[in-house]
Amino acid sequence: GPGGSEESYGDWAKNVAYSAVAAGAAGAVLVAPSLAGFGAEGVVAGSYAAAWQSSIGNVGASTAFSTLQSIGATYTYTSAVGTALVIGGTVGAGYLAYTYFTEEESANGA
Repeated sequence: GPGGSEESYGDWAKNVAYSAVAAGAAGAVLVAPSLAGFGAEGVVAGSYAAAWQSSIGNVGASTAFSTLQSIGATYTYTSAVGTALVIGGTVGAGYLAYTYFTEEESANGA
């Protein structure tokens, strides 16, 4: 936790926020394929993934499409962990934006 002084608390809080943003980015990368239509049971009909698949025909192993399908089958949008990571990242980014703008105002004498 924070070391005691207000300055060290601010540094600690920023470090926590940076960690939350990094975790949120990782969560977003993991849940994005399911949002595009790469589902646990395969490609979702009518999705971006279905349109892409129809444009390429047979999908080979070790392609970007097959990798995204593998991720989509493993980390679905409904995954509580993925959702929590994205929410944590959003909160962390909001905190960092807030502190950036309030520090800038203080520096400008507002």
